[in-house]
This record gives sequence, structure tokens and C-alpha cells, in this order.
Amino acid sequence: MFKWLDNFWYHYKWPTIIVTFFAIVAIICFSQLATKEEYDAFCVYLGDGSGSITATDRNEILSKLRSLTDDNDENGTVNVCFSREAYTSDTTSYAAGTLNTNVTSFMSSMLYQDYYIFFISQELYDYYKSSEVFVKLDDYVSGVTDDMRYDDKALILKHTALGNSAGFSRLPDDTLIVLKTIPYYSSSKITEKQRTAQSQHADIIQRIIDLGNNSHS
Repeated sequence: MFKWLDNFWYHYKWPTIIVTFFAIVAIICFSQLATKEEYDAFCVYLGDGSGSITATDRNEILSKLRSLTDDNDENGTVNVCFSREAYTSDTTSYAAGTLNTNVTSFMSSMLYQDYYIFFISQELYDYYKSSEVFVKLDDYVSGVTDDMRYDDKALILKHTALGNSAGFSRLPDDTLIVLKTIPYYSSSKITEKQRTAQSQHADIIQRIIDLGNNSHS
């Protein structure tokens, strides 16, 4: 038996190693694809205080966002991705360089990421709004009150009932809500898919507006 194995290994050592390697890679890839989490909405917070959002706060935020989101992929579960990128306007902070470099990197690629709803600091918004990456909200939603409106592209989170809810109330007072534009794709199929995703996120903002302002919460 051992002699046969020795003979087999002598003649087929490298083919066996190569086949085994690719088999392991295939198993890992399949496992990752099978367990990949699917999301019905993608939201991100960009601003000061990201580190002060506790795990409990994040769970409260996710719970509220799920209540405002449809089961867009119709899999029976509403799942929302909520990411955070810390930013600091305090340039004397030892962490400012790293934090703000991370945000700059995120913003440079945000157009082609899945995120369509941004909870963003006023300072960051004012810096990026001229880049035309955010849309005019009146083209997508209705019922925006004067006290909710920061400008034609942004809502003031704290002036909505959402901003006064658990989790969201922990975000800084200057946090704004914006909707990302659809990036350019040469494929009409991909463009239509992104148009649908943007519309689904606009529905979430509409529901935030429909909750009313914080004086009604």
C-alpha cells in the first residue's frame, strides 16, 4: 500500500498539489459567495463623533432604518448596511490626518459605491456639494418643510423626527441627509439597476420626511 502511494506521489506530486490548491480556492470562494450578506439599502455616516456611536446606538440606528426600508430583494428579510467614516474638523488632533485621509479616500470613490443615503456633516457637505454628486431633493421627494431644509439638496437631521429617535439622536447637530446621484455607466442595464436603487433610497428619505419634524416626535 505504502509502495503504491510512494509511486503515485513520485509521478503525480505536482498535479496533485495544483489540483488540491485550486479545489481549496474554489471551496473558499463558494463558501464566501454562499454566505455573502445581501442588503436592501446602503447608508453611511460621515462626520465628527463617529467613534462615539456605541454598538447600542448603531443597533438602534439599524433598527430604525430597517423600519423605513422595503424588502427590495424580496427575500423575506429587510437588511440595511450602515457604515461609518470618522472625520474631524479639529486639525490639531493627532488623529486628524488619518481620519480625514480615510474620508477623502471614501469620497473619491463614493460615486461608484452602493451607498445612496449619506448622513454627512455640514462641513463635508459644503465642501463636496459643488461636485454635483448629490441630487436636488425636490426632484425625488415631497413635503419638505422649511425647518427641515438646509438647502435644495440636504435635510437637517435634527429637524426631523428621525433625528430625535434613539441612536440618531447621538449624531452631531450639524448632520445632514443627502441622496447621491446616479453615476455614469456605459451599460444601460447597470444604469437602470442603479436608477432603481436610487429610487428605493429616495423612498426611505420620503418616509423620514413623512415622520415629521422633531417638534412632533
